[in-house]
Amino acid sequence: MVKNGLLAKARFRHWRSKIDGSLDRREAKYATMFNEAFRSKTGEAPAFYPTAGAANYSLLYTLMRCLTELPVSKTLELGMGQSTILLDALGVDAVSVDHEKPWVERMAEQVKHPCVHAPLVDRQVHGYSVPCYDFVASQFDMVLVDGPQGTPRRSRWCSLDVLDKCLGEEFIVIFDDAARKGEQDTVREFMTRRNAELHLIQGSDAQIIAYTPKFAVVKYF
Repeated sequence: MVKNGLLAKARFRHWRSKIDGSLDRREAKYATMFNEAFRSKTGEAPAFYPTAGAANYSLLYTLMRCLTELPVSKTLELGMGQSTILLDALGVDAVSVDHEKPWVERMAEQVKHPCVHAPLVDRQVHGYSVPCYDFVASQFDMVLVDGPQGTPRRSRWCSLDVLDKCLGEEFIVIFDDAARKGEQDTVREFMTRRNAELHLIQGSDAQIIAYTPKFAVVKYF
């Protein structure tokens, strides 16, 4: 009940923020914190473009803190973009996956870590036939779910198949676009099979983070 309440809260806050303008203020706060943290960590001015469908500042902020403050060993990214560039800039052990070959090739020219082209194939995942990445996942303790393209219900349902195979007992999973019902369907299903807690972060978009005790400090982010 508490976890379902958090998902409802994400939807409510998202639409209320669109009306009262606090969405823009939240995003501006995350932009400032991210830019200052990036300069502090790398000594360079950030060159990120969180516009349109790209990662927003609350996601970049969340990734930045998770990757620099938590004991993350290896990161898997589903869906490539601005977050891929951040993973590379921080020099973390990561693998990025996407189904669009030209996009994968373009991103691979900009980063050093592995960028994997994984075409979408239909598979049965938790009772539904959905397009899934044709990708054999190894072990990861942090996963960003930001692909493939979202759908109105059971969005990115294919990530459940990847998460089933790649997560151990301790993990942290970031679900992007979490104000949408489709992503919340997927978070709910994930939580029925995993013993984890949830944390909500919201700027111009929302992220829901599922985490185990090893990564519990994320609840203060």
